Amino acid sequence: MKKFKLVYWSDCRGMEINSESVEEFENGSEVVEYLIGGKVDDEDWIEYVNDMRSDVEGFENRVEDWDNMFVIGDVNDKVFEVDFCNELNSCLVVREDSEYFDRDFDLDLLEEVENKYSI
Repeated sequence: MKKFKLVYWSDCRGMEINSESVEEFENGSEVVEYLIGGKVDDEDWIEYVNDMRSDVEGFENRVEDWDNMFVIGDVNDKVFEVDFCNELNSCLVVREDSEYFDRDFDLDLLEEVENKYSI
């Protein structure tokens, strides 16, 4: 098991970081499954995503496709992003072996990480 820092942020009405947490997972794909799996129970989210992106119809039963649909970057990298496709809500995922793992995130650090990893 590896530790991953999950930094939830939104750019809907001015960029803001909503929260940070540290969780343990086997790998990046398991993180994506956890994040998107939590959203799949929200019927409004499913409808919104299906309306916004025509290529995701029926995605709630296709866990194997979630990495391709919602990940910006590579789930095997130290840092990647999961885009929830609703009002610019995202989660920056930082693996424990990243230089950014032990830092508290603010907007400047979020921007630095996105620029460095071209997310």
